[in-house]
Amino acid sequence: METIRDIGYRDELARFTPNLRRYARALVRNHSSEAADELVQTTLTRALGGDQARRGARLLVWLVSILTGLHREQVRDIGAEQKLGFGGGESPTVGSSSSWKSARRDPALLSSIPLEYREALLLVVLENMSYAQVAECLGLSVTTVGTRVARARDYLAKAQAGWSSDKPLSATQGKAARTPAPYLRVVK
Repeated sequence: METIRDIGYRDELARFTPNLRRYARALVRNHSSEAADELVQTTLTRALGGDQARRGARLLVWLVSILTGLHREQVRDIGAEQKLGFGGGESPTVGSSSSWKSARRDPALLSSIPLEYREALLLVVLENMSYAQVAECLGLSVTTVGTRVARARDYLAKAQAGWSSDKPLSATQGKAARTPAPYLRVVK
């Protein structure tokens, strides 16, 4: 028999369902919306069946953490994230940089960002989470989150500037693009 407390907890979960859907669809953009809904459903099922239920503002952080873990398991099980066609979901509503405008027009730009950078960027931009909240969701330090968001934005800027969106930028391409050429002098 459900208690009033259980009903209140279900109401809290329902309140965060749109946030979870938006984030899930952003992670599986080129895949069906059913895949995103399945991620959300599994997340909510685990939250309802879990022994460590959380409440309030920390509930969203916990739910996003569960969803991210499920998504990573799917990627790992399939063997490569490209098989699922991951990328951004609904148009980002926070932030108006030209990189984000381009990403909305061309999902391949967002898909070119490595998964760990994309997760951090989506939580900051789509869900308007602070770096501290994202760090808690992903189990990282705040500094690492800041670095990942910066690198994701760098990937977007490079892709927008003409890098091929068919494949992700390699670490050396991103580094080379940021590093100025050394000073050369002509020797006779």
